[in-house]
Amino acid sequence: MKSIVFEGMTWPLPDQEMYDLDWTLRYCAKPRVVDLLNAASVVSAYIALVRKTQQKRNHICAVMNKKKPRKEAEDEKSKV
Repeated sequence: MKSIVFEGMTWPLPDQEMYDLDWTLRYCAKPRVVDLLNAASVVSAYIALVRKTQQKRNHICAVMNKKKPRKEAEDEKSKV
């Protein structure tokens, strides 16, 4: 799952992998351990976000919308 790191926080990004994770957790009889760990990451980020002030939530969302996931950024660097 792709994520970004800023200000000492890691945030999973909503992308196709997250939709796939949603489907896996709903319909697969036995999700893999990695699926459960990714789900825990999403739940943790959700809890952290909800507990923040509106101003901080807006800041986090704005940063997430601007930044590229770590994996994408690494892929672009390797093309150069």
